[in-house]
Amino acid sequence: WMVFGAANLYMADLRYYYADRHTTDPAGIDGIKASALADLTKQLRIVDRAIGDQPFLLGDIWSGADIYTAMIAYWHPDPPALFAACRNLERMCNGVHELSCVKAANEYHHSF
Repeated sequence: WMVFGAANLYMADLRYYYADRHTTDPAGIDGIKASALADLTKQLRIVDRAIGDQPFLLGDIWSGADIYTAMIAYWHPDPPALFAACRNLERMCNGVHELSCVKAANEYHHSF
């Protein structure tokens, strides 16, 4: 799942937010963004189906892949729409958000 996240999720996310890096023609930026968003959403739906009824990608045990996937899901330009379509992913992301290590990291970073 880490390789899937890096190769599929993260790369689609980069194409969306940095579309100008993927063309020499500024007129093509909107098309690249639209394609990247469609790809990101498609890839996150694959994750959603893989989670199924489990709390995490690997079942009852969370892993770094869950944290990484949740981070990218929250980077989606419209998380509420994404989660409305991907309820398993939403549940997993909520579970990740409740992990004590994630809570501690968030508290630390918000203290600055």
